[in-house]
Amino acid sequence: MQVTHSKSVMRSNIRSSVILSLQQPSGVFAGDSFGETDTRFLYCAVNALSLLGHLADLDVEKTVSYIRRCKNFDGGFGASIGAESHAAQGERQSFELDPITIECTCSIVFVCVAALAILDKLDEIDQQTLCCG
Repeated sequence: MQVTHSKSVMRSNIRSSVILSLQQPSGVFAGDSFGETDTRFLYCAVNALSLLGHLADLDVEKTVSYIRRCKNFDGGFGASIGAESHAAQGERQSFELDPITIECTCSIVFVCVAALAILDKLDEIDQQTLCCG
């Protein structure tokens, strides 16, 4: 039984190493070795590292700094620095992240807020502007 546990830990370490290798100097993550980057991949990386128990291996400040630089005047977030806040299909979505509930029409905003929630950095969100702006 110990051998199986060791193999599982080794696979988890290898997976987290691959994920971490996709983080760019700016803090964003590439989706693959071809290098496409945006906040969707950042969220996927943060979520996967959390599920694998390797969130402590992540440079949290660098990751949060990138998300912060994607924040726009309307309180939303772009897929990359300078990109507009991304409205998904025009469908209003509501999601709860203690202690706040956010309603928006956006997929990119969701992935940025969700990544911040996983990283315990919800204080980075301008809730008043995002929800009521």
